[in-house]
Amino acid sequence: MTESDKNPYQVSFLPWAGLDEEITIGTVTFCPWNNIDKNNLDTEIINWLDNYFKKHVNYKNEPVDTIVICWIDKLNFRELEKYEEEIIHNAANALTLSILGPKAIQQVISNPNEILNSLNFLVTYQNFDPGHKTIAIQEGDVINTLIKFEEARFQKPWSVVSGSDNPDEKIIEIFDRLFKSNDTQLKNRIFRSLEWFFFSHIQSDYLRYDSKIVMMATAFEILLGLEESKKSLCFATKLTEMIATDDFEKNKREKIVFPLVGCWGYDFYKLRNAIVHGDEINNEKLIYLRDGHNCFA
Repeated sequence: MTESDKNPYQVSFLPWAGLDEEITIGTVTFCPWNNIDKNNLDTEIINWLDNYFKKHVNYKNEPVDTIVICWIDKLNFRELEKYEEEIIHNAANALTLSILGPKAIQQVISNPNEILNSLNFLVTYQNFDPGHKTIAIQEGDVINTLIKFEEARFQKPWSVVSGSDNPDEKIIEIFDRLFKSNDTQLKNRIFRSLEWFFFSHIQSDYLRYDSKIVMMATAFEILLGLEESKKSLCFATKLTEMIATDDFEKNKREKIVFPLVGCWGYDFYKLRNAIVHGDEINNEKLIYLRDGHNCFA
């Protein structure tokens, strides 16, 4: 067996998250690497990880200070089972929403130049052996093996914003209760919805705005359990029931009076339908006009 065949340890981490403090969602803990109490951990492992994390650099080739490691139950750097990776994946998506969700609201209200990028919270899994001089790096289904450890570098994507805000505590509390719930059906529906939220907030030249609209519509559809027929009306009704109050402005869609949030839901899903059916979409259709303010759909 060669040194690249077996690695006894694994670290799960978010290279660019930049959290300030430790956060726990269900059984998953996220903690900035600089905040980890390393006194009771294996010195050889810690030294290797210190060197490894310093290889994550910004555009000036300087080590970043945004490393956040994560684990289930207890930090021991063991290799995770696939179902455990799924747990961490879901928790990271919940963390993403707890940070980007409130920022998205502020983006609409007062800060249209706010950059939202879910890649800040992308989880990386790295198997390693401190005694090896090489490292295997995997991205998707592609594995690059026998890379010299000393030569490895990991460049922060240009689209990833520097640092991060801490998550909304109330949202974290809600997700913490969800992860501890025994309602498997509810959890699976929300987890799938969160994944589409993550996809829709990736900053990339390869993702058009209309693709992101379809992704967000998919997230809403899964979350709300929309009926098979008349989904635009169903979406409008669901939003009305969940959000609207008596003082909301009202208008009609298909001769049905909806408050403004319901009208937005109807128009948004109709826009989604136009995109997936191949209709021509100009920039005006991507704008929602209300009280003289333009908001990207």
